[in-house]
Amino acid sequence: MRYKIIFIFMLLFALNVSSAEYEKRILVQGRWGDKPGEFGFNTDPPGSGPLEFSIDPITKDIYIIDLHNNRIQVFDSTGRFLKIIARDDIKQIRFDDKGYIYTSEYGGSVTVDKKIYDGIKYIEVGKICKYDRNWNLIEKWSGKDKESPLYPKIYTTEKIVESYGGTRDVLFYPWIISDFKIGKSGNIYIDAGGRIKLVLDENGKLLYWSKGAEDIIEDPFGNIYKWESISQEREHRFAYLGKAEKGKFPKSTKWDTIIQFSKNRIDEYGRWYYAFDPLKKIDREGNIYIYDGDKKIIKHDNKWNIVSEIMVIPNSLGCTPIVDDEGNIYQMFCRNKDLEKEERKIIEEWRRQDPENPNYISIIENEKYLTQEEKQFDGFRIYKWVKK
Repeated sequence: MRYKIIFIFMLLFALNVSSAEYEKRILVQGRWGDKPGEFGFNTDPPGSGPLEFSIDPITKDIYIIDLHNNRIQVFDSTGRFLKIIARDDIKQIRFDDKGYIYTSEYGGSVTVDKKIYDGIKYIEVGKICKYDRNWNLIEKWSGKDKESPLYPKIYTTEKIVESYGGTRDVLFYPWIISDFKIGKSGNIYIDAGGRIKLVLDENGKLLYWSKGAEDIIEDPFGNIYKWESISQEREHRFAYLGKAEKGKFPKSTKWDTIIQFSKNRIDEYGRWYYAFDPLKKIDREGNIYIYDGDKKIIKHDNKWNIVSEIMVIPNSLGCTPIVDDEGNIYQMFCRNKDLEKEERKIIEEWRRQDPENPNYISIIENEKYLTQEEKQFDGFRIYKWVKK
């Protein structure tokens, strides 16, 4: 088997490409508060605003989980406020192309055998619910149900070698739902706590599972791909598996591409870069989007040639961006002026105690990537990078 090897050296410095094909716009903006169009904020350091947001692919409406006001706020595609949905139990929200709404909700915990689960007695589990457009419950899959793929049964174990030379068994089982996506096929792709990835069909039947280093991606046409991290070698592998079929999952093992990163790659704050953040998206034109985990999205064509690099809000100041099927990019941005002052004092004290820690440095230094207006901003925003 021959691999197409792509070496990417000094990724953030040496590439002569830009984000000129995109225009950055403010899509939604609101103050802190509890009125319609305002957003709740928890002032306990480090502070937190809205939890997450999602774009309805049919209406293009924006659903924002306003966590601290116990509600979902809905805006249209121009950023105009539409309505409030009173729900306080939703962590994430997704949509399919048939008009159904899917949510990740707090599932509670289950009791397990401490002897088997490394001394853990209670495991928090997840729950996914499917609703119609009027929020009538159609179906739910809960980690409390022993017959559900989300129940924390042990799928496999792996023996690892500790730094001191000993070994231990690592258990791979579902627990909370870290993230999930709905494919064009209706398949549900679930990151069940980072250790296990699950693929369910639209009826909740388990089609496929894998350990946490692997991601399954479905493009807008129902083609399925696999992305796997090999952290020891600082490599990522990418493969086309096949077309999604009802009740079946393609299981090709042919790796089409290996992406290898320089073993000497260090970012400007002294942190090693050998793995990317979980954003991996394929748009309608076949372009592939990879997030560097900090402040840049790298856009490739379907031959893995780099098309452009799009600068976004640094992750320490914003959140992980999302990309839609058309290749538009969205990202939340929160600033609370009063908390910023308190947080800066705390971080400066941490830096004084541990001056070599790159994480404390980056939180302060990344502010140089904000505009002066963004530094003075007090409230919540969603940015949209629109293709020109």
